[in-house]
Amino acid sequence: MFVPTGLPSLFEALRASFPHRRLGVHTHRAYTRRLLRLAQALPALEDRLLSIVVDRMVDIDVEISIRDVDGQDEQAARGSKTVGSSSTAIAGSEARIETLADKLDVMIELVFQYLDEKCSCEAGAAGIGSAETTDRVSTSGAGAGAGHDHGAGELVIRRRNHALALVLAVFERSVLPTYKSRFTQYIVFYLTRMSASMADTFAGRLINNLRNRTLPLVLRVACASYVSSFLARAKFVDDSTVRSALFYLLGYAHRFLDESEQRQAADAARLANMAAGASLRTTRIGPDGETIQVSGSGRGSTTRLYSPTVYLAVCQACFYIVAFRARALAQSPEALTFLRQLRLGRVVTSLEDPLRRCLDSVSREFVRVAIKLQLVTDREVRQSAAGASLLVLPEDSLISDDDSDASATDSGSDSGSGSGSGSGSGSSDEDGGDSDDEEVQPSVRGKPAISGARGTLAKHQP
Repeated sequence: MFVPTGLPSLFEALRASFPHRRLGVHTHRAYTRRLLRLAQALPALEDRLLSIVVDRMVDIDVEISIRDVDGQDEQAARGSKTVGSSSTAIAGSEARIETLADKLDVMIELVFQYLDEKCSCEAGAAGIGSAETTDRVSTSGAGAGAGHDHGAGELVIRRRNHALALVLAVFERSVLPTYKSRFTQYIVFYLTRMSASMADTFAGRLINNLRNRTLPLVLRVACASYVSSFLARAKFVDDSTVRSALFYLLGYAHRFLDESEQRQAADAARLANMAAGASLRTTRIGPDGETIQVSGSGRGSTTRLYSPTVYLAVCQACFYIVAFRARALAQSPEALTFLRQLRLGRVVTSLEDPLRRCLDSVSREFVRVAIKLQLVTDREVRQSAAGASLLVLPEDSLISDDDSDASATDSGSDSGSGSGSGSGSGSSDEDGGDSDDEEVQPSVRGKPAISGARGTLAKHQP
């Protein structure tokens, strides 16, 4: 008999009964496996049950990061004062970290198996953690649906799309706002490696969130960090997806610079009007090309539509992607022309001076690669306050000349702008409203299209 209030009550009971993170690995394995089996049997609770598992993974993940940092700080502080006691304390801390890591590994592996089971056309044939499911882990991502009829292929696509929507919702709710999350986000990376369109959808989702002015700044900065690390470090990401992402990210940067120039012109006109005793009413161009009448006095009477904090995060994301992927993207004259049309020199020479304010290692690597590919000039780099030092190339480098791609997808902290960096507050320094501009519509094979401007993107795509 169906009880309308049964599912919410069941969910609360399952959440309250989750084993404490101090309990053993076997307890976490058993409870996680049963939760995921229940999620398969109860689609109405699937997203919330997966959230329970991911929330506990995030808790363990953050505790590992904190204990790791605390252990290093303690070791550095003690030095060689009390060798015996300090070595015992360090060994105990490492043992606790190892235990937490084992729990996290077990839970991540079970979620991987759950996703493989969910994305195959044989979902439900075996339980989570069973031998059959474990055998399918290495094959379902490589070509699920291959060799099947058209109906089976359509079923796999639908299952993958549903799994991606489910995982992205959990990622945005639990992982994205979390500072010092280092491993849990690999759930999304593992899922998106199954097809280029899934990786493209994930990148488009992050860029849309980055440009959404209704979201807190800290989340938008985190989106910039994740999209840069994902595109730069994941070898399975299509080159066209990377080009499209750079097109949209630098589009935001150039619109910010356009607005800054309009504000400077408005300020100059306002000061001239004040000196002449004339009206302080001015005009500026809105995000959709419309003319907006603005009145007021003094500097800053116009309202910002684009955030300086997000602009710097976008600059760092672009620098990071170019540093790792530019040489791979510039294999043809057409592709190199596309990169040069992005006008990176204008960004480098902007008044915000992103080369100085972004992470030094990222700026340095970007300058090395960009000058080599003639994306920016020495003169443009020297206009930065840090330009002279950036042109002195160090012996150690983030990447080598013959390996611009890393083999693994790293976490959002790689690009130096984790979810807690930047202006770490939830308040926005710009006017609220909808997304900054047109929404990215990810499509197959990593070629997102702007609504109503497909021809514009086609001109920039090699």
